[in-house]
Amino acid sequence: MEFVFIKNDKGELVANGTCFLVGVRNPAITNAYYYYYYLVTAKHVLQNTNGEFFSQVVLRMNDRKGGYGWVPISLDPTNGMRVFTHKDPTVDIAVVELALNDAIADVPAFPAQFIASKEVVQNLNVREGDDVFFPGLFIPFYGNSNNVPIYRFGRISTMTEEKIPWQKDGPVSLYLIEAQSFGVQRDRKSVV
Repeated sequence: MEFVFIKNDKGELVANGTCFLVGVRNPAITNAYYYYYYLVTAKHVLQNTNGEFFSQVVLRMNDRKGGYGWVPISLDPTNGMRVFTHKDPTVDIAVVELALNDAIADVPAFPAQFIASKEVVQNLNVREGDDVFFPGLFIPFYGNSNNVPIYRFGRISTMTEEKIPWQKDGPVSLYLIEAQSFGVQRDRKSVV
């Protein structure tokens, strides 16, 4: 579990959310496991309160020595960096291609085939009442020497094909999960 930081108005790095990495194997290299890495997060983690993407975020990653390191990631399209989002603007997902040195960073990437499509979810009969768990960020404590995620446990409470009214976005496609969560309201302005 990696943590995404932004700079606040004072220039301090503050935690803004979590992300995970997906590794896509390079099929051209047959005698080694070389991956292209992609950062996957909620779109709002990479945006300011006006919905504009930050020009830069900083990834806090565990390293192979038991500590952590900082990986600055430019989101500036003029530098060739692209943030991929869903064609439906209400879908809160963003993907960024990364160049990581897995000899230095502890890169716990999910293989791309672990991501379940709607068809896979349907074929596996995933439905309301099924158990779920997911790692997250406890903003008051994210770890002193390395990233320390918290794990939330719960159940799927709603999986409907109908769109659900949601805040200012209007009706959106959602799967609702009942799980305990602890959040801290903070100012998300950034000078990054």
